[in-house]
Amino acid sequence: GLYGLFEQQTGQLVASAAYDNCFDSCYQQVSWSRTVEQDKLLCVHTLAVHPDWQGLGLGRRLMRFAQQQARKMEGVRIDTGVGNLPGLHLYHQLGFTDVQTLQQDVHYEGDRTEYQFLEWYCR
Repeated sequence: GLYGLFEQQTGQLVASAAYDNCFDSCYQQVSWSRTVEQDKLLCVHTLAVHPDWQGLGLGRRLMRFAQQQARKMEGVRIDTGVGNLPGLHLYHQLGFTDVQTLQQDVHYEGDRTEYQFLEWYCR
């Protein structure tokens, strides 16, 4: 599902993320450290924080929520552009480990972005 964090007074959406166990086909190309059935993993999609609200821990809150939800499962997998240094820093701080980097046509044909795939397991 899609989750959002809203500013209390105005109701403005300031951060959001989607969590499910639907993985893009590119996740099959990754050499994950564990073989886990897809329905036992949570995938984080499109974690976003409004620029005016960055640096306030909202991304951390959304990722910790993902980790809490995944405790009913086995873990979390995510990918991000290798140039997303704040995101990578956050994921590493939360215990995610780098697994593999893929580039060219990862999420869609013609995509030249290089992506880092990361994982975190409950056990």
